[in-house]
Amino acid sequence: MSPARTAATIAALAVLVQLSSAAPAPAQGCVAATPEQTWEGFSAAMARVDFGELATCLTPQGRHKMAAELLTMNAMLANMAGVGLAAEEGSDEPPDEDRENAERRVQAFADFLATYGLADPAAEDMDEAAVEAQLAGLDHVALLADLGELLGLGPDDMQSVGELTDLVVEGDSAHGTAGGKSYSFTRAEGLWYVETDGL
Repeated sequence: MSPARTAATIAALAVLVQLSSAAPAPAQGCVAATPEQTWEGFSAAMARVDFGELATCLTPQGRHKMAAELLTMNAMLANMAGVGLAAEEGSDEPPDEDRENAERRVQAFADFLATYGLADPAAEDMDEAAVEAQLAGLDHVALLADLGELLGLGPDDMQSVGELTDLVVEGDSAHGTAGGKSYSFTRAEGLWYVETDGL
């Protein structure tokens, strides 16, 4: 994945939709019987920076794709932190907060890879297909929850894009806009899921 696409995906994830406290609660995690309710659940998960809950809003294919993208992002961040630490090796300067944060990021990512038995995409110079392949068969909801935590984003990192509007439903597909961006939905077994093509 190119640095430009990675940066764009990080920016896209930094999205918060303001919700009314009177909004109905979606069923079965994020997904619900209407695209609007699923969007509300999706938006609430983003507001809480809860990637595990957010994952339940996505189609299985979307979870797989997003997990691969977040793994690549975390690999790049850990790699950059490692490069910085290597440059400071042997320095007589006492450890500062930035160095301690870098050390924590590198160690946390190494622990994550060990837990899931994954290779480091940055170290192995994996392309997008290879990253996705090694995630096949894993629990992508749990994986996204852990990958989201590794990113270290908080509510203050998010920005509002407004409500879902201009919704058009056509059979088991739907699409609408929020904050000037298009989002698609797919219905399966009576429940609506967010597609990742708009993320």
